Amino acid sequence: MVKTKSKLKKRRYFTIMLIPHSQKKVNQFKIPVWALACIMVLFTVLTCSLVYLAIDFKATKEDLDRLKHVETVNQVQAKKIADLIEKTKNMENKIADIEQLDRKVRELVGLESDEGKEVHLQDYNSPISFGPEFSLTMVPRGGVSRGQASRFYESNMDLLEMLDKDLTMLDQIVEMKEENLAQLQVEVSDQLKYLSAKPDRMPVNGRITSKYGYRSSPFGAGRREFHDGIDIAAAYGTHIRAAGDGRVIFSGWIPGYGRMVSISHGYGYVSHYAHNSVNLAKVGDIVKKGEKIARVGTSGRSTGPHVHFMIDQNGKRINPQNVLK
Repeated sequence: MVKTKSKLKKRRYFTIMLIPHSQKKVNQFKIPVWALACIMVLFTVLTCSLVYLAIDFKATKEDLDRLKHVETVNQVQAKKIADLIEKTKNMENKIADIEQLDRKVRELVGLESDEGKEVHLQDYNSPISFGPEFSLTMVPRGGVSRGQASRFYESNMDLLEMLDKDLTMLDQIVEMKEENLAQLQVEVSDQLKYLSAKPDRMPVNGRITSKYGYRSSPFGAGRREFHDGIDIAAAYGTHIRAAGDGRVIFSGWIPGYGRMVSISHGYGYVSHYAHNSVNLAKVGDIVKKGEKIARVGTSGRSTGPHVHFMIDQNGKRINPQNVLK
């Protein structure tokens, strides 16, 4: 009897009693302490698992939202990169066209390239290769994994950094080209003024009958004399035209030369037109290249109708044929 009571004392129970409102029998359930402990442990484990799953689900959802955002940003970014690359290629083509135009303009007006200041596009190595193997990293429409999106993002960021360097260099080249073109405009303007003023146009269309230098005198057999210009034969009364832009500094008669017109062209040049039948230009007149200034005649020491054409450069009489086109 004593052993049985000792065993019952060791077994602990929780008794649950269900008491109905009617006079029916009271139901009671005995739950061992160990069973209740197991239920509590199981409940705790389930609760912790549910909390962990809820937190993980929230983190996963946030990661998915971020991934979708990265994909969207990456697609927009890739589109912008493609546009920037196209603009970069267009800018390079425009710079190449400017370089070609620069060379052509300089050739047309006889200017030499300023190699010390000039920046050529071929000297510039773009950090981005635009060859056939070039392809832009785009995010597939079907979606990507988190790692793929990160790689796409990093790849496009690298492209953006290269594009930034590329556009910075191109901007510097364009700035240099703008400075060169501004300088070229000044140089071309000056060169055009010089070319217009340079007395390189034949004053009349005719045959050169006597060249610059020593010759046998047409007025004395066997006698040599220095001829300080060229004689251009033309019909009497033919219009004589200015060899270049300038200002008339003399229009009158000089012994030996007869009626003569002299024009100062600047740049050290002065041209003279002698033996005229009549002078049309007056002292102080501003004349343009090709403008009528006199008529062919035989005034002065002359053997027939022609223009005696002379050029001074920096105060020294020179051979006109060295200046004429």
